Amino acid sequence: MTPLVAAAAARATGAAAKLLDRMGSIDLSETEVAEIQHVLVDCGAVAEIETSIDHLVDDAMAALATVPLAERARAELEALGVYVAWRDR
Repeated sequence: MTPLVAAAAARATGAAAKLLDRMGSIDLSETEVAEIQHVLVDCGAVAEIETSIDHLVDDAMAALATVPLAERARAELEALGVYVAWRDR
């Protein structure tokens, strides 16, 4: 189970929880997939995980700032960290 799905499962109730239970089923319809996506957003799981990622990236960047590195290496590692965390932005 991914952190996103775990966060959603902890928050979802009723029909939303039942829908999440169907995740991974080979017979999911396109409508069910879209409904699951809405549950992940609507229950706040996506926001929770994105906030967690923000904090982890901030912590990583702060730690990186304390390591003695060539400036180009630091810049490349920072860019890589942002890319890995937010490749869809």
